[in-house]
Amino acid sequence: MSLIEGFTIFRKGIENWFSVALNMFILKREVNCKIKNIGSVKLKKGKNYLNSPLFRALVFSSTKDLSAEQCDLLKTYLPQIDEDIVTITNFEDKNQFKFLNKEIGIIFESFLYGDYDYISYSDGECLVDIGANVGDTAIYFANKGYNVFAFEPLPHICEIAKKNIELNPSIKEKITFINKAVSCKKGTLTINFNEGNTGGASQFTKASQQIDVDTVTIEDVIKEYDIKPHILKIDCEGCEVNIIQYSDLSMFNQIIMEYPTNVTGVDENILIDALENQGFELKSQIKLKYDGMGIVYMIKK
Repeated sequence: MSLIEGFTIFRKGIENWFSVALNMFILKREVNCKIKNIGSVKLKKGKNYLNSPLFRALVFSSTKDLSAEQCDLLKTYLPQIDEDIVTITNFEDKNQFKFLNKEIGIIFESFLYGDYDYISYSDGECLVDIGANVGDTAIYFANKGYNVFAFEPLPHICEIAKKNIELNPSIKEKITFINKAVSCKKGTLTINFNEGNTGGASQFTKASQQIDVDTVTIEDVIKEYDIKPHILKIDCEGCEVNIIQYSDLSMFNQIIMEYPTNVTGVDENILIDALENQGFELKSQIKLKYDGMGIVYMIKK
């Protein structure tokens, strides 16, 4: 994280940001940090909390337009600020889950912000999760009763995801986690990523490292795992474009797609039109915090 990014987090989300910065980085003393709309937490001396995913997520969340109930829920995370494993409460049904303290901000998208709360609960239908990252969405959908087939191409992210799934024995049998990328054709794909960062890996962006990963098609996935397709959730940092434009997805009943127009340069309406040509209609569209990003929810006509 750059100094500018860190300074922005402090200014926007911490009431006594100057005192916190002074004590954290210069005096290296314990300090009481007042996070806006959430509450106070004591920060240990000599520790850089900008390296703490939970701390960053709480401060960032404090700047969002959240309900009083959501803010109350965030307060329950303050005592966990130094924990390696965090208990996350699902805002919808108050079920609780364990996660490693890594990229908690991503996890909040599902369990606190409600990015997927329009998806109904199920009794064993199949959901294919392309771009499963640290397993947060797989756990979220398994909690809703789905049998989840989750695909994540980066091996080190898969290891985090599998640990997160193991931490939740009540739903782990509903999740099949596969270390492969899904594309419009079978082969290999070069993905760029930054070590230590669990988000943003893509073939479309520059990064410090690269890895070649195996790819499978939607048809391969359905045949190999004997899936009766119901919902497709796809969030793979730009790979959505090729999958949607060059794959037959008409066997699904619902599609949830995050589009990164800011990464690919492909307008989301092109992808929406492609899905409409396969028999889907637009049910909802959510604009996300970054320009050119959003979530589209399509259902079969």
